[in-house]
Amino acid sequence: MSVFVAGLLCLALLWLLGGLVLRVGGLALLAVGMFGLVQGQLAGLMVAGLGVLMWLAGHWVFSLRHQRYKGPLARVVFCRWFPAWMDSTPHG
Repeated sequence: MSVFVAGLLCLALLWLLGGLVLRVGGLALLAVGMFGLVQGQLAGLMVAGLGVLMWLAGHWVFSLRHQRYKGPLARVVFCRWFPAWMDSTPHG
């Protein structure tokens, strides 16, 4: 298999499963980071922040595919706090 075909396969899998994997993985990292903070580890803050970023990226990938947001919290975050050019829904 050539590198080009492998790259296309990875992009196709990211397009099909990326939103779900990023949302679920982000929530898992958020939970692990919060647990680390409760245990007194300051690195848990960085892990929780990475989890939030992954969760947002997952919602953005979902909205690119389906032209709507998966949940109301993601809609509020993207419509109020992010620039308008990042909103991938047709009604803005």
